[in-house]
Amino acid sequence: MNRIDSVDVGRGMAMLMVVGSHAIEWSRAGELSEPIQTLHVIFASAMLPMFFFLSGALGSRAVASSWRKMLLSRVAPLLWVFVLWQPAVFAYKFTAGQILPEQEDTSLAAHLVRAGASFVRPSGELWFIWALAIFFVVVKLLHRVPAVVLGVVAGVVSLAWLSFSGVLLGESFSRLLGPGLNGLPTYFFFFVLGLVSSDITMKWMSRASSEISGRLVVVVVAWLGIIIFASVFQVFDAPIIVFVIKVVGLVGGLAAAVLLSRVRFLRFIGQGSMPIYLTHSPLIVGCISVLYATQLVDVPWPWWGTLILVALVVPVGLLLHVLNTKGHLVWLVALPSWLNSWLARVGASSGERQPL
Repeated sequence: MNRIDSVDVGRGMAMLMVVGSHAIEWSRAGELSEPIQTLHVIFASAMLPMFFFLSGALGSRAVASSWRKMLLSRVAPLLWVFVLWQPAVFAYKFTAGQILPEQEDTSLAAHLVRAGASFVRPSGELWFIWALAIFFVVVKLLHRVPAVVLGVVAGVVSLAWLSFSGVLLGESFSRLLGPGLNGLPTYFFFFVLGLVSSDITMKWMSRASSEISGRLVVVVVAWLGIIIFASVFQVFDAPIIVFVIKVVGLVGGLAAAVLLSRVRFLRFIGQGSMPIYLTHSPLIVGCISVLYATQLVDVPWPWWGTLILVALVVPVGLLLHVLNTKGHLVWLVALPSWLNSWLARVGASSGERQPL
């Protein structure tokens, strides 16, 4: 599949929103700045719906291929990255627990338990990669289910989970489940939506990028207006509305990606989203912890400190991406060639040949 500028920009936007959101959360800048808190809400409305939607849209061909090809091209690389980066997640989580204020369950034993349970309850931002691998397997298993039925059921589950899980299960149980187990019923709908609408989405984003219209501007303005309204009146997490906001965030985010499709820097970030995703949290927590431990900066941070933090973290991930494109350290973000070859041989010898 040829690269589509607006798709790369969409991935880049989502990646910047993720980095910005995590920087705001760890620096707690929203406690000192209402505009930063509103920005955080805007990010939350779009970043994960866009990530999962675009992942589904870009993964449609893999799902339509044989089990062997899909597992080798999609699931195995995700699992490799998930396992490889577990020590980094453990390190930054433990560091934050020992240095930063107001952290919960900071003992070494608690961190070891969470690390040991990471395959069923992922910790940190790696839950997205874990969930994505599961989504690919689930949609492959359900390939005989009509797309409309699968989409409707996934949408109802997402709406119900977002609206009522906290009330029915309690906040403490939801926290026990963690972001991964909560994310599965929440975002499967967006992955399925991207998957079943892949052809339409790619054609629209490719065509619309060359025909910027005022309607796209209206959609983006409406998205921002709705999110700001929900934030000001504190209905962002209200039942049903919370689901609607994520759908609005997806639509508004995609429209913004098309409008910004000529921004080369965003395209570059989108092409290097995986290295940025894997490195940003350890770098954010490391910077904040060092500055806090040396009493150079207190927590919460001022808003400008958070912007500087994002500006420092993103280039590191981009540097790793540039090195990857030149053949260096590729194993940090993708299957190493020896493992890829071995898995291909194992898959071929298993006799798996049945297509979807």
